[in-house]
Amino acid sequence: LDTLVSMARRLAERRAIFAPDADHIHHRMVSRYSTRRAVLALYVVSGAFGAAAVLVSRASPVVGLWTAAAALVAAFAFISMLGYVRRPYAE
Repeated sequence: LDTLVSMARRLAERRAIFAPDADHIHHRMVSRYSTRRAVLALYVVSGAFGAAAVLVSRASPVVGLWTAAAALVAAFAFISMLGYVRRPYAE
C-alpha cells in the first residue's frame, strides 16, 4: 500500500516515481501519533489485510469478492485519514 500510494503521489506531482522523499505512511503516522502507537496501528492494519488475504484465498468467490472490496474501501479510508486524499469540500 505504501509503495502504491508513494508512486501515485509522485506521478500526480509529476516527479520521478523512484525519487526518495519523507512522505511515506509511517512518516505521516509518526507526525500525528507516538512511534509506539503508529507501529501498533501498522501491525493491526497489516494483520487485517493478511486475514483478508487468507479469507479471499479460501472462501467462495462471492465472499472473496466482498472481502476484497471491503479491503479496498478500508485501504482508501486509511490513506484518507492520513491526508493523502484531498477533498474539494474540506477546509
